[in-house]
Amino acid sequence: MGGLQQRTALGRTTLSQALNGHGVPSEATLVALAKALGVDVGPMLALREAAVRMPQVREVFARSVSRRAVRPRAQPSFEERYLS
Repeated sequence: MGGLQQRTALGRTTLSQALNGHGVPSEATLVALAKALGVDVGPMLALREAAVRMPQVREVFARSVSRRAVRPRAQPSFEERYLS
């Protein structure tokens, strides 16, 4: 996490929120992450755009993230790992 923080020049909180699914990351955050990881930012920006257009999806996702924080499981399901 520290190495990624240095390579992106993002704050610890911003990076943590982006990686843990708390809200929709900004375009600048996604660009910094993609550059640091050496990946194409296009798919990440497309997913962000879809999330911004669908507020009900953000609400459901936010609730599921909150529930996971309250009731952690020993091993997340495939679907939970895939969503995150």
